[in-house]
Amino acid sequence: MGLTAKGRQRLKRLDAKVEQGQDELLQPLTPAERKALTRLLTRLVEHHADRLR
Repeated sequence: MGLTAKGRQRLKRLDAKVEQGQDELLQPLTPAERKALTRLLTRLVEHHADRLR
C-alpha cells in the first residue's frame, strides 16, 4: 500500500502544520528542554502502551 501523489502532498502540508504547532507550543523551552520533554513523554506512552492494546 502506498500514498498517491495527492496524498503525499497532503501529508507534506500536514507535517508542516504539525511542526509549526509544536514550535509555537514549545517556544518557551530550550532545545535541551524539548528533547527532555519528548524523552519523558515517550517513556510514559511506552509504559502505558500495553494497557491500551
